[in-house]
Amino acid sequence: MGKRMIYFRVYPDITRNRKIRELDFEGRWLWVVLLSIASENNGRIEKDIDRIAHHSRISVENVKKAISDMLEVKLLEEDENHYIPCNDDESPLFSFTSSQANYMRE
Repeated sequence: MGKRMIYFRVYPDITRNRKIRELDFEGRWLWVVLLSIASENNGRIEKDIDRIAHHSRISVENVKKAISDMLEVKLLEEDENHYIPCNDDESPLFSFTSSQANYMRE
């Protein structure tokens, strides 16, 4: 039996997206890390800053700043326990669709 591999699709418009371009270099990397985490957790990211910092190899202080910036430009939404990545209304940046997001690896 093969191992289930999960992935997310990133669209080329990401390089031209105003919201992404407003982030600093670490913020852009963190966005990719957050999409990766979300893809493995039904589109949600636990509000565990230490864990996010560990996964991204970015300092806790810089993770807090980048997440604040993402919330401000509406790349992320939040509920009590999670961050949720948001797609741009005009041009989607990513997808987690199950038919495209999973495949079997032998």
